[in-house]
Amino acid sequence: MEVNRASNAHCEFNLFRNFQRFIDSASCSAPTAAVLRSLCSLYGCWRLDEGRADLLAAGFLSAEQVELVRERMRRLMLELRNTNAVALVDAWEFDDRQLKSAIGRYDGRVYEALLTAAKRNPVNTELHESDYKRVLRPLPALRPKL
Repeated sequence: MEVNRASNAHCEFNLFRNFQRFIDSASCSAPTAAVLRSLCSLYGCWRLDEGRADLLAAGFLSAEQVELVRERMRRLMLELRNTNAVALVDAWEFDDRQLKSAIGRYDGRVYEALLTAAKRNPVNTELHESDYKRVLRPLPALRPKL
């Protein structure tokens, strides 16, 4: 089993290294290269986090280093989500139906789609008597205090 994990780690390392080499040699704009570097870093952190048990056991990483990797991964995900998530999803050209998205619409009818999706959601269409008795009935009456 250890040979298998070592083999997988070797393949993952080569994949990561080739990703880095591609970014360095690609003829793309600086913003695109920056996004690719962030994705590459996220991939590397994710793979380190996935293999942390083996890396800790073998002494290649300390617990503090594992926490640094996880913190970097969280920062990268936040950065990518806040700045490039829509563009990255759009790059794959998924349509709204495939994403089951009510708000990511090319036709601009966001609010109408969101209202329609809310109306179809079973949570909003089915109120069971047991739910009413358990959740709503115990609430104190909301009366204005004048």
